[in-house]
Amino acid sequence: MAEKVSTIEDPYVGFLYPPDFSHELGRHDVRFSFTTDEKGFRNSGPWPSAADIVVVGDSWTFGYGVEDREAWVAQVDRRLPGTSIVNLGLIGGAPQQYGRIYEIFGRPLRPKLLIYGLFPGNDLHDARQFENWLAAESPGNYDVWRFFGGQVPRSRSLLARSYLLQSIRSIWRGLQTPFS
Repeated sequence: MAEKVSTIEDPYVGFLYPPDFSHELGRHDVRFSFTTDEKGFRNSGPWPSAADIVVVGDSWTFGYGVEDREAWVAQVDRRLPGTSIVNLGLIGGAPQQYGRIYEIFGRPLRPKLLIYGLFPGNDLHDARQFENWLAAESPGNYDVWRFFGGQVPRSRSLLARSYLLQSIRSIWRGLQTPFS
């Protein structure tokens, strides 16, 4: 497993996960591993030329906290044999990103059904935060920008990479966010 999650800067979506990536995530009492496909999303097997169902959303759609086979989209896929389902969930994504991800990755699959996963517990906050990133003229990797409170750190100093500092910032943001 990789040591840390590295997201890829994307000027339109904000960030994406690397293709063909394996990682273990842990936060508080939740620990799980995940893998991404050749496009950087949590799907098994090769990328299809068409899909019956495309699912977009944030960590709930992605399946945060559970192993690949336990994610709800993977479970639905197994229970509908002969149906092609593609998971385009993005941990930490905002509703505007869901639409952009669908436009780039989902629409070319010509799905019969689009499931748009919303989570009222944080989507309003995430939508405002993504709008702020856009208003700031999309300064670099959105995932890094939001994590560092609206800035992209220029230094890769030990302090900037400190897990303790990152944890304190995460806790602070959680205390300021309603419905966290």
